[in-house]
Amino acid sequence: MNTIKLAATIKVIREKPSGGIEILLLRRNKSLKFAPRFWVFPGGKIDPIEIETTATEMEAALIAATRESKEEANLDIAVKDLKYYVNWTTPVEQPYRYKTYFFHAEIPYSASEVTVDNSEILEHRWYSPEAALAAAGTKEISILPPTYISLMRIRNCKSYGEVVEEWGRHEPHIIVPRVQQDGSVMHCMYEGDAGFEKTQHDTPGPRHRLVADYMNAKFDFHHENCENHFPINGGYH
Repeated sequence: MNTIKLAATIKVIREKPSGGIEILLLRRNKSLKFAPRFWVFPGGKIDPIEIETTATEMEAALIAATRESKEEANLDIAVKDLKYYVNWTTPVEQPYRYKTYFFHAEIPYSASEVTVDNSEILEHRWYSPEAALAAAGTKEISILPPTYISLMRIRNCKSYGEVVEEWGRHEPHIIVPRVQQDGSVMHCMYEGDAGFEKTQHDTPGPRHRLVADYMNAKFDFHHENCENHFPINGGYH
């Protein structure tokens, strides 16, 4: 089994003067081993020194998330402003595995100028949640399942206060998907799905999965006859 490394990321959000919110997405360099060319939230691995000098993984993750946002996007975000909302661990089938702490934070519109590092990150864009999802649906950008789920969850939010309220409805989940590839289609199965235990997507029974067809830029979340669930709002089926 591949070693699981610790990582942290921030969903950076700003409120537009005209109303509504925008989320920062960064395009990863195609030369990177993990998620090349994908558009992601600022973040990265937790450094050993951050683990050694803190009492808990959470403390290390908070420090790493703010450091990575500075390194990748030149944004100054204080640890005290971070709000933890979920933890994703890369599926067991993947060659590079990360246990990633996801935070969100608001920055003022006037302080949201981004400068990418031109190393790991080559480009940035601010999107409303709906615009980012639409861009992913037309192959304009490629996003990973955790990014998709995070954007879907807040797509109806019009302010950062609504984002805080939405993510605060339930305790943060710890998510470890099981993934099976079927041609261009990725079945990301979560606890409670009939195919979860044996990583077999065509197993009859309850459904709790994200089906991502990257060739056709199509995402579908299925939650049927399953008691396990993410704390999601009404847009899923």
